[in-house]
Amino acid sequence: MSKSIKQGSGMPLVVWVMQDDFSSQTIEAINKEFTRRTNVKVEVQVQPWAQISTKIMTSLVTSSPPDVLDIGNTKLASFAQSGGLADLSRYKRQFDNHDSWLAGLAEAGEFDNHLYGVPAFGATRAVIYNKKLWAQAGIVQPPATYKELIDDLNRISEVHKSDKDFSAFYLPAKNWFLAMQFIWDFKGNVFDKSSGVFRPSMSSKASLRGLQEWRLFQNSYSSKASRVADANSPDMAQMMAENKTSAIFSNSASLKRISEINPQISQSDLGTFPFPSALPDRQSRNEVTYSKNKQPAVLSGSLWAVAARSPNADLAAEWISIATGSYIQRKYLFSADKWIPNNTNDVKKVLTTLPESDNSKGFFEAALLTSSTPALPLWSHIEEDSSMKEMLVAIASSRKDGGGAARVFDNHLEDLLKRSGDEK
Repeated sequence: MSKSIKQGSGMPLVVWVMQDDFSSQTIEAINKEFTRRTNVKVEVQVQPWAQISTKIMTSLVTSSPPDVLDIGNTKLASFAQSGGLADLSRYKRQFDNHDSWLAGLAEAGEFDNHLYGVPAFGATRAVIYNKKLWAQAGIVQPPATYKELIDDLNRISEVHKSDKDFSAFYLPAKNWFLAMQFIWDFKGNVFDKSSGVFRPSMSSKASLRGLQEWRLFQNSYSSKASRVADANSPDMAQMMAENKTSAIFSNSASLKRISEINPQISQSDLGTFPFPSALPDRQSRNEVTYSKNKQPAVLSGSLWAVAARSPNADLAAEWISIATGSYIQRKYLFSADKWIPNNTNDVKKVLTTLPESDNSKGFFEAALLTSSTPALPLWSHIEEDSSMKEMLVAIASSRKDGGGAARVFDNHLEDLLKRSGDEK
């Protein structure tokens, strides 16, 4: 226990936990250890997702807010900007593995160069493929490079060339997660902050190279109808369960869903691997070679934060230090809740325990190289207004280089920045 923490005086520490984020046994284990150390009880309040942003914002301005809050990694910046969250920078060294937090969570937890959110757990996306369909094309191992992936998909496309409804790799254009990875892979980004302020950069040379390669991949291996489709319309897992595709890019929940829809596809029939880097390692007139690097993955997950008006900041930090420590991360967040631990050290240890046949390995491998969407309060608005999805549909559906659609999107971002005051 930190020397600055005093023993409890009888008032409970109030913790808000989002519905389905943590099992009851995980929370009980954290609370038991916390009470043992501090003699302070914990009052856990499980929150439904409906209207949660409004509820959190309202609670943070009251005189008695919750002490600890479970906040999604893309939502934290708006609450930090409002002044509703406590700066946790002074506690950082007491958190286990603070120097090896997954980048996609660590970046999301900082705002204006201060720590406001401590990584709780991660979840990522990877390629899910049907081993039986790949075996029919003579493929028995997942690809290690982008060239191998392209070669494999070409072989699968050839086997199924008579089936006009089949996609070797079903990829709806509005599923922006993989497009984002292509952009990062080619060293582009949604915003550039090299000048010290945020500037839209989707139409930059690097971002456009990523978008062009994404379009080529999408157009080559997914159906024409998918160029205007969203991730759940039609459902990607449903497409795979009906054997209309041999691969999708999705999260771990899709593994179970595929087998539930079609019990003839068992979990042993499904495999996963992180999407390989499409950035050429060497390029000449006659040959393009690729390394075994992986694309930076978009990381979802949650962060623990402390209300700025909480009178129990030291106790709250102690509770978070237990929740984010390696013991809880590996024994509960991974083993019980099936989440990805919040740091690369524990992810690597988990990978050593997974058997070769475990079909979740690809998600943990992808988690070792992650990035984050911009830590800007307006990012939630960008996700909700569909502007990025509209850009990707325009690019996927066009024979042009995508520059026009990207510039339209950049102009939209510039307008949002000016209206929100988020440039810094």
